[in-house]
Amino acid sequence: MKLIIFDVYGTLISTGTGSLDAVKKILSLQDKDINSEEFYKDWKKQHRFNMDNANSKLFINEEVIFELDLEWLYFKYDICRDFTSDVKIMLDTLGKRKCFAETLSSIDKLRGKYKVVIGSTTDNKPLYQDLKRNRLKVDEVYTSELIRKYKPDPEFYRYILRKEECSKEDAVFIGDSYIDDICGPSRVGIKSILIDRKHNFCSEGKECKPWKITDSLENIMEFVAELDRC
Repeated sequence: MKLIIFDVYGTLISTGTGSLDAVKKILSLQDKDINSEEFYKDWKKQHRFNMDNANSKLFINEEVIFELDLEWLYFKYDICRDFTSDVKIMLDTLGKRKCFAETLSSIDKLRGKYKVVIGSTTDNKPLYQDLKRNRLKVDEVYTSELIRKYKPDPEFYRYILRKEECSKEDAVFIGDSYIDDICGPSRVGIKSILIDRKHNFCSEGKECKPWKITDSLENIMEFVAELDRC
């Protein structure tokens, strides 16, 4: 095992309730009675649609995608407000998130033996802000803004392998998203470890299977060492 690729948000750094809180604040600015959780679910679906669209057509940064998301949502919910102004509430939550308790110690242990990099669906600025404020150090950082692709596009993972001059057999991808961090890597031949902090994952009927599942980073060193012995 030569290369460990980590997702960031939900894996190394907690997203907390920041996005949902931002939605509630956005909805408080208009006079319609809209369920914030339903609105947030629609936002996440539209965000995925716009990222997939950016993969197949012209790439656009996530900040622009957030604007497109809210523009569509305001149309759907018939909200007569300036979405370009209100989207700043959501964008303001980025770059202000905290690591999980075990993140720093787990990363330090791994870096003593392996090359540890980040592969994250995000723009550069908020990610680097979060890395700096959490004093989270890795060997290299790869973002969708850099690669010009969003997960789970195969090129996202292949780009990292090329840059690191690493074969797919000598890498492992670790993350919390089934689609982005398990299916995406698996389809290009990279083993994956799922971080299932809320114990929500059910493998029954799933096309792709993670190599291992855990609810914390604390035993990642043990899993990677096991891969090393394979």
